[in-house]
Amino acid sequence: DDSSILPLNKHDGLVMSVINKVTGKILLTRTFQTWSPYTHAQDLVWWLERVQAGGLVVLIVKRSGTYGLGAALPTLRKLGSLLVDHTPPRSLWLWVFVKGGPTIMESIQTISFQWPISLHTHLLYAKEAKMNTDITKTLHSVQNTFCNNHASMGNICNYNRKKLVPLHFNKSNTDFGVVISAGGRVQYLANAIEHLLQCPELTIDNIFAAISIDFKSGIPDSSTISLLELYGIRYRVVTSPSDTPTINHRLFQFYRGVWRVAIEIFPQSRYLVFLDEDVTVSKNWMSTLLHAAQALEADASLWCISGTGTPHPGINDPTLLLRGDMQPGWGYLVRADDVHLAAESWPDDSNDSVIAKRYLQLKIGHGRECIYPAMGRSQHFGVGVNTIDYLHQRYFLDPPFYDGPPVQLTPIHQLINDSYEIRVETQIKSATPITQDPCTKDFLQFPLPGSSLDFVFFFRLISADTLKWSCWQLLAECVGAWPYGTDRNHNYMWELPQSWGGTLWLVGVPASPYSKYMSRGYPLWPPLENLEKYIDKQDEFFQSLIPKPDIRKASGIYSNLFSISNKTLFYSN
Repeated sequence: DDSSILPLNKHDGLVMSVINKVTGKILLTRTFQTWSPYTHAQDLVWWLERVQAGGLVVLIVKRSGTYGLGAALPTLRKLGSLLVDHTPPRSLWLWVFVKGGPTIMESIQTISFQWPISLHTHLLYAKEAKMNTDITKTLHSVQNTFCNNHASMGNICNYNRKKLVPLHFNKSNTDFGVVISAGGRVQYLANAIEHLLQCPELTIDNIFAAISIDFKSGIPDSSTISLLELYGIRYRVVTSPSDTPTINHRLFQFYRGVWRVAIEIFPQSRYLVFLDEDVTVSKNWMSTLLHAAQALEADASLWCISGTGTPHPGINDPTLLLRGDMQPGWGYLVRADDVHLAAESWPDDSNDSVIAKRYLQLKIGHGRECIYPAMGRSQHFGVGVNTIDYLHQRYFLDPPFYDGPPVQLTPIHQLINDSYEIRVETQIKSATPITQDPCTKDFLQFPLPGSSLDFVFFFRLISADTLKWSCWQLLAECVGAWPYGTDRNHNYMWELPQSWGGTLWLVGVPASPYSKYMSRGYPLWPPLENLEKYIDKQDEFFQSLIPKPDIRKASGIYSNLFSISNKTLFYSN
């Protein structure tokens, strides 16, 4: 009966397995929580696209997993599924196919109101003979063995792959070092290395990997070590206390170890760069960091260069660099001197903070700012322990990411504090004030011909202590900025570049010194009268702004079995 139905969790969804057709070994099993309409369909596509051609793939729903497949439908069709377009969001679905080859079996079981519901299939698939082609003769034996035991490795294991020759160690550049934080997600790590090595500024001398241990087994992941040895990348295992209360506490201690290792491995480097394994970078990520790093030498009010861009949509200027008080983001550069100070002061426990990047902002940044690109050069694509599906898609996957040709970036002298202040004040003074409610559709309009390209909006912000939980969060949700912290504020002002080349300036009053440019009689937002009712109205507007999920839509023979307007999900065993 339905009293036994449990809430859906991380173990429910679409389960993907990849099998070696020669040995019959299961190379990969991963569950995608596609009962949710956000993030997980994109994650499924990422893993499917990296499966080697000829791999045997099994996709099967556990309890619920077709409701949020919408974003993955084009890929599933391209791979050869015949039934996915006819699969209701409340159904069990099984598909067995060869990547780049035929479908072996595909079946649907629609869910009724009887419990439990099961989908039974039976097939016999004979193991294939070992490959005997000229390609296999050219492969490096270690690489070939690695690829025969792993799935979704991307280019390193494609059939048309070149023999991977380990990179040669040299000492051509000691000005900076890059440290990759790696765990047991070898597919993510392979992607990070592949993109990292596309940066022309990097040599093997600049790259090092810090590997965490598995907290259940107490040893590092052997696949991670094998991959690093294939590339010839140096590494060290970083241990963390096993008695920490949560995984975030363990990660906090792991990152402390990473920073200490970085100092030992690159003792002569002026800059140290940190990258997580589930982050992808553009070809000009490293050049962007090194360009902006010059400002660290000239301005004591700066402490980091981030590759993470702005989260709000509509940005299309890859040349623009900005500055603000923020966490360092994903794929960032800091001065080696600051890393030394952090390593000395980093506590042995994580009572100060369990999120390492927030700790760095507060304790190492200590009021100083970071430079960051308007269009990101690094992107946190991986799904991990702290992933909240809607937030991950909205603020990490959807923002613009630039991977085009090199561009002329903002000159360094314009990023130094004094010059930056002159530009900010000049543009705010000449900007057109907006008095409309920001939580309405007509808040921001395209500028009229001949008028300023900039707009300024003043909002109520009494002190930094109330910054996160009060008016800023309400405003940020309505205009598309990051609402869950103070990131990217400059003197309690936020700079939001717009697609037409202008900027929306958001100024907190009276906390920001730019409050002096607010004219007398300006209707400061939000109104204090009936504030609770206004917050309810704001929340309703914010909910209307959330992009509608790409819910999978069935057609044909099964389309009459469900109603997309009914949001109640039914689950099966």
